[in-house]
Amino acid sequence: MKPAQALAIACLLSIPTAAGAQDALPPADVAIFSVFHARLVAAGELGTWASTRLDNGKARGTARKVAGHAKDGWEYVTKFLAKHGASVQPVADDSLALAAGMLQTRLESLQGRALDSAWSHHMTIWLDHARGQ
Repeated sequence: MKPAQALAIACLLSIPTAAGAQDALPPADVAIFSVFHARLVAAGELGTWASTRLDNGKARGTARKVAGHAKDGWEYVTKFLAKHGASVQPVADDSLALAAGMLQTRLESLQGRALDSAWSHHMTIWLDHARGQ
């Protein structure tokens, strides 16, 4: 099982479903899963972007893994919500999703070793923040 799938499953199992509802999720739960989805999409986009620009093979491989695991995770969340009659809601103000976009903007002017180093450093910090929230 991939790390993103394990994280998604753990989150899904820790949230109780609404009492008496036939597999319907409360709006607050849908909102939580939507934020989780937005974060996975942002991580995936950043990983995909980096995997086409990094020079270092190890860093490029890590970026591909981030993109792949994030995609698996967001697809899992989307399927889970659909199974319970819900869909992902738009999330425009999540700090981690916004930070991923700003990180990509900050890194776009770099190339070569400078990009490899900065991406590795900033992505580690971003992932640490994501684990803490």
